[in-house]
Amino acid sequence: MTPHVILLGPAHPYRGGIAYLNERLAHELNQIGLPTQIWTFRLLYPQWLFPGKTQFREDPPFFPVEIHRRLHTMFPWNWVRVGWALRRLRPRLVIYRYWLPHLAPLYGTIARIANHHTTRHIGFVDNADPHEPFPGQRLLSHYFFSAMDGFITLSRTIADQLHARGIRQPIVWSPHPLYDHYPPPIAKNDARRQLNLPTDVPLILFFGLVRRYKGLDLLLHALAHPSVRTRNVHLLVAGEFYDDPNQYHELIRTLHLNEVVHIHDWFIPDHQVHLYFSACDLVVLPYREASQSGVTQVAYFYQKPMLVTRVGGLPEQVAGGTAGLIANPTPEDLAHAIHRFFTDPHLSHQIQKGIQRIRTRFSWQHFVCALLHLYQRTMHP
Repeated sequence: MTPHVILLGPAHPYRGGIAYLNERLAHELNQIGLPTQIWTFRLLYPQWLFPGKTQFREDPPFFPVEIHRRLHTMFPWNWVRVGWALRRLRPRLVIYRYWLPHLAPLYGTIARIANHHTTRHIGFVDNADPHEPFPGQRLLSHYFFSAMDGFITLSRTIADQLHARGIRQPIVWSPHPLYDHYPPPIAKNDARRQLNLPTDVPLILFFGLVRRYKGLDLLLHALAHPSVRTRNVHLLVAGEFYDDPNQYHELIRTLHLNEVVHIHDWFIPDHQVHLYFSACDLVVLPYREASQSGVTQVAYFYQKPMLVTRVGGLPEQVAGGTAGLIANPTPEDLAHAIHRFFTDPHLSHQIQKGIQRIRTRFSWQHFVCALLHLYQRTMHP
């Protein structure tokens, strides 16, 4: 069957939240009668540029979607071939999952070659600018942005950044949908025993890849603050380090936190995610900067309270404080919020009520409706 939609971006065998979300979106579009394929990468990053241990996962795809490995970021002739393949197929919609400027030459070339009056090209933009800037990034991103008919983002912040770039094409934003493929939660103490964690202490969770912009060092300083230290709050760090881990281990030693920080420094497989979220009392995102974060959507799935910093789209994701705490990205503010959470007996209950009200906003039906509305706008500007 000729696909109506082709999504370009990571998917199985690539790992991570972007790959999962692409597979889940393709599945949702198939379910509503829009045949969808994913064209993923033969090569995304050269291994010497990839900071982690592996880009791939060994488990099968999450959903029964059609995935083809066709894209090669380092081989321009591939971009031409893919562009002509799309032009021959003439799908109604091509979606380009964009989060780094190094994808711009690939995507921009494909879109220009595949351009046809019956096909619309929509950029699904996670980051308007990369977390780690580099020379020439705005020229690269302009090459991609100017080839699109419209854009969808996961936060108002990124939509505003696109508007600020002078983009004239239609832009819509819709909240990051829930990650809903993980195992169900289990009892807190059972999860802690399986992870070899103490069962009788307050426990906060830092989850995901460790990179400087995510502010783990800020959280460690907050943990050493007297108002938190006296509560004997423990921290579980669960995720692979993309920064030099020695700097964090040295900080832990310097702050005398060895007894309260537990580090699981590997990529957490999907079948174990429920253990980490079941074990914790509070999920903390101490980011220095952010567009949005998929970690919040895992926390919503497990109905866990969150503490996020006042950067990017993170406050939007906790509904301005209705479904979580918000702090400035400083150790003092983070420490104050953590202390408040563990000392105010009513706060956790209030946040839980907020989570129940807010999480319905993050349905996949809501996101797909926003995407199809954008498609209609590009057809009839």
